Parts: sequence; structure tokens; C-alpha cells
Amino acid sequence: MTDSSEIKGIGNETFRAPKDFSEIDFSELEPFGEKNLARGKDYNIRLPVQIENTKFNLVLGITVTPGNDGKIHFCEMDISLFDQSLSLPGKDDFFDATIYGTITFDFTGPSGAVETNTVITRNPMAKGAENLPTGIGVEVYQKMLDFISKQTEVFKKDIMHKVQHSQRLGLTPDKWNKIFVPILTERGYTDKGKNRSGDQEWTKLYKHNPENASSH
Repeated sequence: MTDSSEIKGIGNETFRAPKDFSEIDFSELEPFGEKNLARGKDYNIRLPVQIENTKFNLVLGITVTPGNDGKIHFCEMDISLFDQSLSLPGKDDFFDATIYGTITFDFTGPSGAVETNTVITRNPMAKGAENLPTGIGVEVYQKMLDFISKQTEVFKKDIMHKVQHSQRLGLTPDKWNKIFVPILTERGYTDKGKNRSGDQEWTKLYKHNPENASSH
């Protein structure tokens, strides 16, 4: 478990030594844990990371939306990799990120399961993008899926993850299939065909096991 002293919010200039990005587990940072949620509705977790021989800043931007009943209705985690030379970025500076991903959790669905969607994109024009190795976007996406699978014990609910291929994000169907279908197939996702918007859709239900409930 990552010690809380190693987690620094936006505006804090004291950081520990960079950690190899391959060793990062988003769930160990407990972005939706009670200690972090107590920091406020919206906040950031920032860590220096190293990818091959280049240092980057990893920023997790957290947004939590409660309902009138006091319960969480929606929450979101943005994952951004910034060139280390940039000034400390805020949550709205994702367009400066070399890699940007987001995971949204909707607690209001009729099925009772938390409904989850993901987006990931790479910005070849961002500063430092030329230093990112091929395949780093896939590595970030794999970490996003790992994170989703572990949130069943945090939320104490099943999670339904819907994956959609949207050509609006720049990948052709052939390229998207080449990158993502092997990942989704290996992880047990089901091909649901095209949705009403004409986008290809894959789904997986992550089941909550009460016997493994954590102390969050």
C-alpha cells in the first residue's frame, strides 16, 4: 500500500523520487478511499514517474458528484501523463497531456450495478510525446482495466464496464480492433455488436464478492 506521505496534491512541490511507471497500480493510491475523498469533492494526486529513460508527471484527477440523498451518484478519474518540464498542471490542462484517459462511474443505473465507461487517447503534439515508447497507451489502458476490476470491493457493488469504439477519437475500426480486441478477449469481455450510435460495443460485468470486502 502506498504511504499517504508519498501522495502530494496540486500545489505541493515536494515529491518523492520517480517510480517506474510499469510498477504503478492506480488502486494502491486509493483515489476513492475515505482518506482521499475527505480531501474534497475534486482533487488531484500527482506522482513523478519514469518511462524508460524519461521522467513524466502522472496526475490522477478525481471528481466526485453526490446526489441530494448524500450518496455518491457519479465519480470520475482522469489519468494524464505530462512532460516533467511543464509547470504543475491542473485538472483542466489535459490537452497538454501526452496520454489522457478517463474512467467514469455511474451509480444511478437501473440494474443496480455501477456503470463504467472509459476513454483513452494519445496526443502526438504534446510536449514530451516523442519520448513515449510505442505501446505506452496500451499499458495505461491495461492499468485502467485493472483499476476497474478492483473497485468492486471499494464500492461494494458489481461494476458493468461498457467499451465502445468511437471513430471520433481517431482510430479506424481495423486499427482499434487490432489494438483492443485481443485485450478485451483475453479479459473475458463480450462482443455486443453495434449500439444505437453505430459504435462497436464490448461489455463485462465485474462481480463484487462480499467475502473479499475491504475496509474502505
